[in-house]
Amino acid sequence: MLEGDLIYSLISPMTGIIAFLLGIYVVFKNPFLEASRIFASIMSLFLIVGFLDFAFMNISNEEWAKAIVRIIFFVTVLIYGGFLYLSYFLPSGIESMWISRHKIGFLIILLTVASIPSLLVDELVMTSVGWSVPDSPAIYALEIILVNYTLATILVLARAYRMTDVKNTRIQCILMGLGIVSPLLWALILMILEFLRVQNPPLLSPGFLIGAFFFTFAVIKQKLFIVMPVEERGSIAKKGRTGSRGAIPPLYPGQCLLIESKDREIAYSIFLDQIVKGYKGLLISRTYPDAIKERYGIVDTPIIWLANQPGPDRVDPTNLSIVLHLVGEFLRRGENAIVMIDGIEYIISNNPIDRVLKMLFAIKDDVIVMKSILIVPLDPDVLEERHLSILEKEFERIRMEGAGTEI
Repeated sequence: MLEGDLIYSLISPMTGIIAFLLGIYVVFKNPFLEASRIFASIMSLFLIVGFLDFAFMNISNEEWAKAIVRIIFFVTVLIYGGFLYLSYFLPSGIESMWISRHKIGFLIILLTVASIPSLLVDELVMTSVGWSVPDSPAIYALEIILVNYTLATILVLARAYRMTDVKNTRIQCILMGLGIVSPLLWALILMILEFLRVQNPPLLSPGFLIGAFFFTFAVIKQKLFIVMPVEERGSIAKKGRTGSRGAIPPLYPGQCLLIESKDREIAYSIFLDQIVKGYKGLLISRTYPDAIKERYGIVDTPIIWLANQPGPDRVDPTNLSIVLHLVGEFLRRGENAIVMIDGIEYIISNNPIDRVLKMLFAIKDDVIVMKSILIVPLDPDVLEERHLSILEKEFERIRMEGAGTEI
């Protein structure tokens, strides 16, 4: 017969299931984004903790209960370490962070720290609502570790909040912070109830459930870790473009432009002109995003940086499937979309040319079907003539020669 409070203990697996489904949803929307995969992994850990929590409260054998709570402590620390890592995927301005450059080192430290409270578990007490861990070095170690991970995460989120003027990103920071803090606030409530000698179920299930709801709202309503089409509100949208487009004709839905020139300004001029007209843009570029934002007054338009170093809003140039998926999902989420891939030469230098061409043709097909616009600036000298000829047959070519324009 179960010795714990069955109804209360069911909150734990329910919380885990909600979190797991949330992770599945995010990774389904963006399966190739590292942030999506990490978020899904953390939500899977929620599922593990939820069912272990249920087992801990209802098992009768004390030794088995000790083994279970050791695993719970270990996985809980992993969850909070994962949140710290995940927080760096918001635009915090911390670009050369130690964590992103030393993943193995961070993981080793996290596993070591997570082992401390697990190894310190020594005794349990049986209450009317199931097993409980009394005040002990294990509890103190767990609390100190979680508080420190939480504070570190909140500091990163606070920096991300200050670094952006985008309302949606700020709301994401707040909701993510509330989701992380909720279990600790619930733990504080439990401590107060225990001090007042009020009998209460011993673990953190309601706190994790509240946190799961915050994350649910952040993902479903605020599109956390999902690249969404948005209308630009920056100075470029307010002031418009003054640059001349010369003899370039008006663009139309489904158009795919190959702009052959060593100068990128004409491509940016076309791209930004369409944003001013209300198109929702996605820019994939080798140029550092902050430099682009400062130069052109862009605020809301998502910019993905082609870079080998991992971090927020970046994509490895060798992962062409990620680029293809990002563009495809972006096009499917909004009307009047325009995509510019600035840095195709860098992609070519990191991949076989045949793979790059296949990616561009697949993106072109998506653009045509979704009635969007694609712009690909290219220095023609980087390609062999036969490959350039293939591209020119698939795209509408604009060649810039000196001050003139050839269409």
